[in-house]
Amino acid sequence: KPECPIETVIKVMLRKPKELTVCKPLVAVTREDIAGVMRSWNDVLRRGATVRALAEQALPQAVRGERVIVDEDEAQHVTGDDFETAIHVLCSPPWSMKVLRRLEEVTQQN
Repeated sequence: KPECPIETVIKVMLRKPKELTVCKPLVAVTREDIAGVMRSWNDVLRRGATVRALAEQALPQAVRGERVIVDEDEAQHVTGDDFETAIHVLCSPPWSMKVLRRLEEVTQQN
C-alpha cells in the first residue's frame, strides 16, 4: 500500500463493515478510483469462493445458513507472508476467524 498523507476510506456497511482505501484526499477521488477498488474487492470475493463454500459447510448448527464473506488482508505481524485470510460470518452478532495463509492456500483442514 503506497504511503500518502491523506487517504479516503470507503466503508461498505455490512454486519461486518468492509473498508476500502483510496490513497488520495476525498476531493481528488474519481469514479474510476471507486470502480477500481470495487473491482479489486470483487476479485478477492471471487478468489475466495472455494474458501467461503468450505466455511459454510463447516458452520456450527447455531449459525448454519448465515451469510459468509471471505477477505484477504495485509498482515504486518505474519512472518514469511504478508497476507492472511479472514472469514466473516454475518450472523448477529457477527464473528470472524483468521487463517494466516493466502486465500489460495486455505484448505478444509486449516
